[in-house]
Amino acid sequence: MDCKRFLFSIILIISVFSTMVSNAQSEALVTEAEAEDGILSGVVVSSDNPGFSGTGYVTGFDNSGDKVSVSMNIPEKGYYKLSIRYNGPNGYKTQSVVVNNSSTTLGFPSSSTFRNIDIGNFLLEKGNNSFSVRYDQGMTDIDKFQLYSVEKHVYEFDTSPVDLNATEATKELYDFLLFQFGHRIISGQTHSNYDLIKNLTGKSPLIRNHDLQHFTEGYPYLWADGGHTFGKHDDGSVDALIEWYNNTEKKGIVAYQWHWHSPTGGEVSTNTFYTNLTTFDIREAVKEGTPEYNLIIRDIDDIAAELKKFQDADVPILWRPLHEAGGGWFWWGAHGAEPCLKLYNILFERLKNHHQIHNLIWVWSTPEESWYPGNDKVDIIGQDSYPGSYNYDPQKDQFDHLYNLTNGKKIIAMTENGAIPDPDDCLNLDAPWSYFMTWNDLTLERNNQLHLINVYNNPNVLTLESDNLKTDNTWRSSLYPDNWKPGFQDEQGRYLHDFSYAGYHQGEKEIPFITNNIVDITQPPYSADNTGTEDVTQIIQDALNTAGSTGGGVVFLPAGKYRIKPQNNLNYSLRISYDNVVLRGVGPDSTFIFNDDNFMRQKDIILVQDDYSSWFTERGSVANISVNLINPTKVIPVESVEGFEVGDEVVVKSDATDNFIKEHGMEGYWTESAIKGVAFLRQIDSIDIDKKLIFIDSPTRYFLKTRDNSKIYHAGNHLKESGIENLSIG
Repeated sequence: MDCKRFLFSIILIISVFSTMVSNAQSEALVTEAEAEDGILSGVVVSSDNPGFSGTGYVTGFDNSGDKVSVSMNIPEKGYYKLSIRYNGPNGYKTQSVVVNNSSTTLGFPSSSTFRNIDIGNFLLEKGNNSFSVRYDQGMTDIDKFQLYSVEKHVYEFDTSPVDLNATEATKELYDFLLFQFGHRIISGQTHSNYDLIKNLTGKSPLIRNHDLQHFTEGYPYLWADGGHTFGKHDDGSVDALIEWYNNTEKKGIVAYQWHWHSPTGGEVSTNTFYTNLTTFDIREAVKEGTPEYNLIIRDIDDIAAELKKFQDADVPILWRPLHEAGGGWFWWGAHGAEPCLKLYNILFERLKNHHQIHNLIWVWSTPEESWYPGNDKVDIIGQDSYPGSYNYDPQKDQFDHLYNLTNGKKIIAMTENGAIPDPDDCLNLDAPWSYFMTWNDLTLERNNQLHLINVYNNPNVLTLESDNLKTDNTWRSSLYPDNWKPGFQDEQGRYLHDFSYAGYHQGEKEIPFITNNIVDITQPPYSADNTGTEDVTQIIQDALNTAGSTGGGVVFLPAGKYRIKPQNNLNYSLRISYDNVVLRGVGPDSTFIFNDDNFMRQKDIILVQDDYSSWFTERGSVANISVNLINPTKVIPVESVEGFEVGDEVVVKSDATDNFIKEHGMEGYWTESAIKGVAFLRQIDSIDIDKKLIFIDSPTRYFLKTRDNSKIYHAGNHLKESGIENLSIG
């Protein structure tokens, strides 16, 4: 961490305000306000220049303080693009644009007619928000303010690390990062303050980060003969982190950066990785055959020896060398992008090819476009984020910049931070950082304790204690081989499906533990018998109905046996028919539901369905799938995206046609009228209108072929957020 990093953040924040003239029609219009209907101060309404909308436009920005202000109502908190329709007949002029309490000065280009200018994307709260144009150079006509929705990012990740010879453990870690991205945020902390987090929050960061600065000959703090000298120093971190990784049962993630002390040119007892504390010249170091080149090769080889220890122990590493190069405060960034990128290439090739180090996931953390090594040499693009104390903003501007830099093809992480951004805002506002990595003592300096507790106990933040943590396939059913992945086929080409994705939100979210509106079924007014002696069907059913009709809640069954059976010739014993209702026991070894009936064919013990449940029923917009989808996928190519919107619940379906039945070898057993085919209930994450692609929240799990009338359509009504937990049924 260095104070110069604050310049980084300032530059990126300002960049959002770079304006661009456009027709502002690529996103959906949310709301708009005519300038002439706003609050005017020192300005007037005119209709002299043609082409305006509404009844006129605002002009006469002649003096300091002249301004026009409007208010627009926002339907929900989020990022919105502000566009202003203007006319610049007097040439290029700057004006102040104020969004709520945030002001910036922008240039309005010369124009001969009214046109739109994109001001930038802004985080706006639900409800009324204020927008103003205020005099700076004046002589500009303002016609209208418009707010557009901001399309969610669409990703096309590489399915494997940039090192095609990566170890299996490294591939599994990379897959894990891809699997979590956009759904959960991984917690990380630098080594020196790692244990502090557990003491404060009760949780342990999943990533533990350390530094390799001690392991080269240029290390200026080796203690010898009563003072510092240059030389390698084994600080014990390599062995300690290998031990830590194994002690976490390989759940933990090891990360390293390298504050590379200059091979020569500095003084002892100083941080010679800083540009101003060394005379070492990177421009000479990247010239093969020079003394400086030989020194960097020596250092890389020393570091390779330490990385090899991790590889031998089968420990993958998030590896972040040459960090923050674009800032210029480290010697590897002191002379611009060209020599730095040459050094990165030397490092990349020597570790990967010469030393055969294949346990690295390569992380790059400097945001300037001209400094980027390229998507073929980077697995994760990162931002070192220091917005100031207690600033928990999701830093979406920086996130968007990195997304654009990599064309949406790389995992995006907050590779260093002071303040930890609010996880829910990150996920909800389309800035889903893969992980955060809080820097040393800034843990407490930039975050208050309550925020730390909330972050680490957020179900969407992964810690060592997270029970939904999956870093390999060992959690899968024993039915699945070790090399199982979506789309797995056995030796005969038959698909083996993964039902671990069944369940609450397709296994993508932790089941919430509801703590409000809990009714103990053994207490008045219900007083149900829990010895198994009396039939308590109607008592439990009444409690379920009452909870549902009052907005939801938990019907709690303490330890014991509860005797039930179908009543009055019904085809079920109990029925949950409302949203937000949970039937909860103490545990499967303590709470038992005993269904006391000997004829349950085509009956349910517990039916979870309301009177109008019909999610499978086709309704709303329907689009045919345009290509065969053989393997599981989140990307659905369609003939048309008309009528679909982000957030819609949809069914992805194919019919059981004669060809489908024949392919399964079930002629004479299945019929098209009796078999419904394949269907997946999903939610739309994003839509690519131009490419006619619909992106869904969880992959399909079976092939969908056009011959089987494969389609996507709006889902019908169904119960939501209801379920059964912590009990046994027999």
